[in-house]
Amino acid sequence: MKLRKLLTSLALCLFGIILIGSIPTEAASKKIKLTPSTKKDTYEYVYVDVTSTIKAEEVTKVEYQFGKVKKTADKKWKDASALYFYENEDGSTISWFNAYYNGTYSVRISTKSGKKYVKTIKIKNILPASTNSNKEATITGVSGPDKKGNFTITVDYLTPYNKNYDELVGLKVGDTLDFSGKETTITAMYSLSDNYELVPMSAYDDTCVGIICQVKNWKDFYPEDEWEYRKDPENQIFGLYSFGGLYYAYDDYEYAPDCYVMLGYTYPSQVKLKVNSKTKVYPAYVDREKYPDGCELTAEEYFSLIGNKDLQDQMGIYIYEGINFKIYEKYDKKTGQHTDVVAELHEIYTP
Repeated sequence: MKLRKLLTSLALCLFGIILIGSIPTEAASKKIKLTPSTKKDTYEYVYVDVTSTIKAEEVTKVEYQFGKVKKTADKKWKDASALYFYENEDGSTISWFNAYYNGTYSVRISTKSGKKYVKTIKIKNILPASTNSNKEATITGVSGPDKKGNFTITVDYLTPYNKNYDELVGLKVGDTLDFSGKETTITAMYSLSDNYELVPMSAYDDTCVGIICQVKNWKDFYPEDEWEYRKDPENQIFGLYSFGGLYYAYDDYEYAPDCYVMLGYTYPSQVKLKVNSKTKVYPAYVDREKYPDGCELTAEEYFSLIGNKDLQDQMGIYIYEGINFKIYEKYDKKTGQHTDVVAELHEIYTP
């Protein structure tokens, strides 16, 4: 049954992926420390380290939720999500999460003895994304540099069916979800239990990990010659699963190759963007012994590596054709608008 296959696919996609949303750093328990990955402006998310002097063998649960909560009472933590945690070499507790929105996050640690500890953190350095931000793209052309040393890149944005979190706020099962004029109906939403089992939910919140969509007009999404969609509405469904701050459109292609082949490979029109001396590039394919935490390049450095195998070997940074990127257009704080200049290029690692 197609829906059953799709749900199985969703569970397999999400199994093992630890959903870590947004999290804390403020005052409260000295036993918990929350450390953001950066305090500089960022267009993606802020990775937050959660460390505690409490021995991991004594911890029963680490959880977090968006909002400022300093009380440990369970009634204050009904909307919390569990975080994966593990034991450090000295026996202390380590966990983490990604904060995708500005605001205060709260973390609570519960112990076998029944004691609970809380810490909060305020994140305020995430810049707003443009319409094209946070969507996978490929660079299909590079021209320049011009006299000022600036490049122009031609970009193909992949699958316009992806959704950002803020596009889903307020939606519930039965509502219409629009993809550039192509309409679907939300037939199911799911969160994950502590045991990584899908749990149905009626309305969207930030614990949602998967959404099932029923196509309203199959011709909007599938080729005319795909007869299975014409005759069987049950096949006219696809899902959105959450990973890395974005909901990705998918079907159960890996498990049922006859199901929607076209959806994830549709390109919108090409976009030309400027890359200047201040554009930062974060390569995915690097020598991890040299760069255990990754590395940052200027646009000039990155483009100088393209096609130069000797330099790539020398630097331990490798560039391959067909690499996908997340491309963040620069946000001008003074005008409150995005420009046509690229602020950051993030290569996406594809194992």
